Amino acid sequence: TSLLENEGRQKSSLHFTRDSDMMKAKRTPPTRIAAKIVAKIATIIALAGFFGAAGPASAGTDWDKQNWLKRGPVEIVMLWGDSKGESAFLLRKKPGEKGTKHTHSEDYHGVTLQGIWLKTLSDNSVIKLPPGSHILQRKMQWHADGCAGPEDCILLIHFEGPRNVLFPG
Repeated sequence: TSLLENEGRQKSSLHFTRDSDMMKAKRTPPTRIAAKIVAKIATIIALAGFFGAAGPASAGTDWDKQNWLKRGPVEIVMLWGDSKGESAFLLRKKPGEKGTKHTHSEDYHGVTLQGIWLKTLSDNSVIKLPPGSHILQRKMQWHADGCAGPEDCILLIHFEGPRNVLFPG
């Protein structure tokens, strides 16, 4: 299965695993996504006052009404937690941003809420993640996060442990 086959498929999620030194994508049915993560995402969606009455997948969601904090080339809205433990946040990237190669010391789950998230892997292959896509980014795996647009990319990111960003060099 090609890594790029995820484009246009919203009924399954993309799950990354390590096989030798290569990252491979495996299809995981939504029912197999960790119940804990699904429950937390459902909690976020249920916070209608935060996202707007119809929830985050709504075409009417006004993301500009959120309290975005500038963090380098991206903007975030903290949902819960902090960098020392479990946390979740919204991340916004502008269309055309390529992202910088980096890694993290903990795994994270990501869901595309808006835009086309471009995930560049350590072998420089690129995966397009349209709205509704889910990924599990494994710790210590080099990657870059870009946005193909056409609008801003809005991502839900959930770390189950401490959150950090490590750059090469």
